[in-house]
Amino acid sequence: YANALNEKPSSEMDQQATLDWWTTVIEQYIQKTTQDSDYQVRALACDCMSVISQETFEAMNPRRQRLCISLLVPLAEDEHADVRAAACHALGVLVVFPSLREDPMFTSDVALAMLEQMEDKSLFVKVRASWTLANLCDALVLEQQSNSDFNINDILSLELWCKVTAAAAGAANDNDKLKSNGVRALGSVTRIAPLKYLDSLPGRRCIEPIMGAMIKNIESGTLKARWNACHAAGNILRNSNFPIGSNRWTVPFYEALLKSLRQCKNFKVRIHACAALGSSTQKSQYGTEAMYLKIMNSVKECLKDIDQDLPDISFMEMRYKEQLKEQASGWFGGR
Repeated sequence: YANALNEKPSSEMDQQATLDWWTTVIEQYIQKTTQDSDYQVRALACDCMSVISQETFEAMNPRRQRLCISLLVPLAEDEHADVRAAACHALGVLVVFPSLREDPMFTSDVALAMLEQMEDKSLFVKVRASWTLANLCDALVLEQQSNSDFNINDILSLELWCKVTAAAAGAANDNDKLKSNGVRALGSVTRIAPLKYLDSLPGRRCIEPIMGAMIKNIESGTLKARWNACHAAGNILRNSNFPIGSNRWTVPFYEALLKSLRQCKNFKVRIHACAALGSSTQKSQYGTEAMYLKIMNSVKECLKDIDQDLPDISFMEMRYKEQLKEQASGWFGGR
């Protein structure tokens, strides 16, 4: 049923019918059910809003969009954990929609709400909140890329940015179900950090915990956490303002990526590690010429040994072999 609700309309007539249907459902039913005395009904109301498609939501008038948000945000603090988790999930779906990710008030409200719920006693709520926080950080990367007037200070003040990094680093060092969301949030929120944040005293204090969490998850843990950490590492390195190269964690950071590239049997982890190693925007980010050459040689060896590793690779992993080969080959483009 949820999948059917989320299907894209095939024509303009269908689009209008879908919009009219959602308008009726939200104003006549969901608005009431979010106030229902039964927590299961309130949770289902959140679940319903989580399957509104981006196309439908963007076609709504601003008043109805604001209604959806005004119904959801308070439910993230509901007295029942199931409702809090459902509200966090729905907000995580909506936060990537263009009209919402460019709304400073909404994104700030979601960030604050998720920071609070990541302290929840319920692991279920914490997982959903960490997922939404990671989606929010990813959405801000998209907004920075698409909006030349993007100003992080309109959305995340330095104080709030530091709180987000602390919460994400905490998640990355917490339960396995939180780690992949934690590192994903770290990668994206660090990618959008301006020099004035990274160069400030509070910002500098955030960097070591960020890198500690990243190195730990790149080197070990579940495969999902590792490939997310490698991907996040690439995001961090795409920020030319990030102070890597001279700091003491530079070598451990690159060594962790090299370990994943050379030793991990999972192609997805290796693909993201290889991509991260080539994400630096300037050669100085590698620290020394020796580290740069070590990385180049490791990528060359990876490319040469891909076919020799096949006896130790599972059948399910085979589909990623060519992707790794392309990634390793592309690493040398422009170098």
